[in-house]
Amino acid sequence: MIVDKFEIKTDLEIQIEKEEKFLKVIGDLTSYFREYPHLFAKYYLNIELRPFQEIVLYQMFHNNHVNLNACRGLGKSWLIAVYAVIKCILYPGSKVCVTSSKLKQAVEVLKKISNELCLKQGFGSELLNAEIKKILLNGEDPQIIFHNGSFIYAVAANKNARSKRSTDNIYDEFVQMDPTIINDVLEPFLTSKRQPGFINNAKYANDVEENSEFYLSSAWYQSEWSFGRVQDYIENMLLGDSYFSCSLPYQLSIESGLLSPSRIKAVYKKRNFDPIKFAMEYEAIWFGSSGSEFFSYEDIKPRCILNDSLPIPDNVMLNKSKVPEPKFNERRILSLDVALMASNGNKNNDAACIIINDAIMDNSYTYNANIRFVETFEGLRTEELGSIAMEYYYKYKCTDIVVDARGNGQGVIDHITKEQHDRHTGEILIPFKAVNDVEWANRCKSDTYTKSLWIINGSPKLNDEANNYVRNGFLNNKLSLLISEYDCYNYLIETVPGFENKNDKIQLNYQKPYIETALMINEMINLEWELVGVYVKVEEKSGMRKDRYSSLAYNIWVMKQLEFRLEPELEEDIEFDDLPFRQPNLGISEGYC
Repeated sequence: MIVDKFEIKTDLEIQIEKEEKFLKVIGDLTSYFREYPHLFAKYYLNIELRPFQEIVLYQMFHNNHVNLNACRGLGKSWLIAVYAVIKCILYPGSKVCVTSSKLKQAVEVLKKISNELCLKQGFGSELLNAEIKKILLNGEDPQIIFHNGSFIYAVAANKNARSKRSTDNIYDEFVQMDPTIINDVLEPFLTSKRQPGFINNAKYANDVEENSEFYLSSAWYQSEWSFGRVQDYIENMLLGDSYFSCSLPYQLSIESGLLSPSRIKAVYKKRNFDPIKFAMEYEAIWFGSSGSEFFSYEDIKPRCILNDSLPIPDNVMLNKSKVPEPKFNERRILSLDVALMASNGNKNNDAACIIINDAIMDNSYTYNANIRFVETFEGLRTEELGSIAMEYYYKYKCTDIVVDARGNGQGVIDHITKEQHDRHTGEILIPFKAVNDVEWANRCKSDTYTKSLWIINGSPKLNDEANNYVRNGFLNNKLSLLISEYDCYNYLIETVPGFENKNDKIQLNYQKPYIETALMINEMINLEWELVGVYVKVEEKSGMRKDRYSSLAYNIWVMKQLEFRLEPELEEDIEFDDLPFRQPNLGISEGYC
């Protein structure tokens, strides 16, 4: 047999040829899986995706700007984890940044990788573990490092997260973030692009990959910055740019087997069920005012400007925290809306609510309301609620106390007009005497008393005044509330020593006034109103509550009465010659003389 000398190959040539064929197969597979990442999840990572997950994952790899508005229970964090590991494997040198308002929340995505994808996917977990060089979840720099130079890391969305670089920014629960932090701190991470080896070849010098951003969250209020970002993404998607936006409600979770119908029914039956919150968190609906509400979120939100709440009760009651004294021009008004029956699964009863208002007089001799404390109670007896009100009044150094005298409020008033003892310290609590009601004032038989009790006997006229005082307070920038439950977290980290290291229960105690304020806002924007005669009547929708709002309304009403009491004193200080008069129009120019 004659052998062509040109067909004879050396061992080296054979080895090179094998390597080239192997690399071509790898290249073809990589290109294929980059085009169809959901198939990489199936065949390499052994992950069975639901149809909607396949679609979303595909869009995340084929668009540089993605917005996903997902309901609770949809597995959003898990899907982020799947995206991140696929990106890191298929695109060596990728730097995936997962960021949330809290570092703990961002780390949860990394834990989905280490505790689920690396352990529960059979041969897929074995292959993934072979790709990963190191997992570091403890400390201030949690990250997962891959052998191919890729890594995934988590950061908190705050001003300290500077000088990092990324190819992908994933903003988890972006509605909770400060847009300034996103724009000025996090987006600059994306200035560094992935540098694959072929970029050094002049032939491919222009084939630079664009970095990617992903905004993921449940829905929120339309008046917030986050809704504007969603609108931008939708508009750019419709223009055919590299944008994708979608909303995934709870029905999709049920259809996909990720959420059970009984779970949704349980949410409906909760005693504190909030239809607005349900629409945003489960139906993926961005809530906006219709224009017919007595209170609109757009009017209230700009007044959520107070960073500091009053110290938490756990510390105040045991004298562990110092409560600041009211200023010389301040009235600290405590209001109590009374309810004693606890809610249950079938009925959503009102709760008792205490609100404390630091009302500070300005140069125009009118008060500016600052609502720094909100707390609710359920299922308490009359004497228990009365004792709490007295303890809070004296511990928080209040100057006025307001109680609704209707229904169960009468029992509370009877309790607080008698001498009591502090349940924590045993101190004597001096009884209150009514300021604005002679009959109730006579019920206080003690020789020693604090005359600061305002009795509220609701009437159409009084309720109309209170409703309008509250609304005008927001419109005229005379009523301020605490910052949102999300914004408060970073503020508490900065102001409460060791806050991040405290357990969840203690952290919740610090956050509670902010959370209660958010619930109060939801009550307000859920109120319905009608004109009855000449008075505005405000009522809660069926199944809703308004205990927080009622306490706020009565508090502001009393603040205005205190303001009106100043008027006679002011009039006495004005000299007649100082009053402006308009001269009659006799054909000469008008003006003041």
